[in-house]
Amino acid sequence: MKIIIFLFSLLFASCSYTPMNVATSSYLGDSVNIKTIINKAEPKDSIALNDRFTNYLEHYLHKTISKNADSKIVLRLLSSDFIALYYDELGNAKSYKAIIKLEFNVTFKDGSKRVLITEGEHIFNTNTISVLSDEQKSRAIDLASQKAFDEFALKVIL
Repeated sequence: MKIIIFLFSLLFASCSYTPMNVATSSYLGDSVNIKTIINKAEPKDSIALNDRFTNYLEHYLHKTISKNADSKIVLRLLSSDFIALYYDELGNAKSYKAIIKLEFNVTFKDGSKRVLITEGEHIFNTNTISVLSDEQKSRAIDLASQKAFDEFALKVIL
């Protein structure tokens, strides 16, 4: 058992494994300023997205949110779509795919700028008639946005 743990540790050490928060710190720094552009078609989703992204930066990437920060991120919701995937015998949609597309205008701590566009998806089922509730949409956007945020963090370090 000790040999397996040793080999597993050696594998991570040899692959130069670095946690995501450490890897992004060399590009974003330790503090980030976030600005969200409100989508006029979906203002409620844009505001909730700002809160989710702030939470993501603080808890997953361990960044401090401040006005005078090392880097600046302008977040914009490009689109959020719901596509019916499965219909029952009566023609009611029972399964959906939520697709969210986000744009990040990033000013890094060294002053360079990049535009990163990410996309997240989430597939979910519904037990109701084919009308989606606001709660179902909000939850689907939340889960899809988590995938888009993960893609953002990967694009920052690549």
